[in-house]
Amino acid sequence: MKPLHLILGIGLALLATAAQAQSVSGALNADLAVEQSIANPDAVLEMGWIWMDVCGSGSDDGRGFLNSYADYRDRRSLNVRLDPTVRIVLAGRLGEDPVEALRGQRIRVRGPLMQARINLYRDGVQTGHYFQTHLVLQTASDLEVLERAEGDPPSRCSVVIS
Repeated sequence: MKPLHLILGIGLALLATAAQAQSVSGALNADLAVEQSIANPDAVLEMGWIWMDVCGSGSDDGRGFLNSYADYRDRRSLNVRLDPTVRIVLAGRLGEDPVEALRGQRIRVRGPLMQARINLYRDGVQTGHYFQTHLVLQTASDLEVLERAEGDPPSRCSVVIS
């Protein structure tokens, strides 16, 4: 009977460790949010708070993007879209453009999560497409910068790029 208790104890400890790795400040890990969005490609999901490390960022047509993978095209990347108005408000709060200020930071965000079709073009002719998981930030208050605490998972960014 003792070996069974030992096995159960080890199993519960492993489950607790895995749960802690997925939860920072009571938020869902970006990887899990992306998996849920991919599993429901036609739905717009509201998941509450999601945490991620900003491993890449960029701009396109006045919008800013914060990416959970250095390569924003990676199917596993959560790409947080900052429309111009929200981007300006965040810049005022952070003291600089969030596309620059948040690169390498751990953040918590909330907003509608969806699959976005990205068309590829060559010489003005569509040559294909791929999908990204986008979270559209509705207001500046839907983004918080997190301080890393002891016991939090390490940064998942092996490289941070713009």
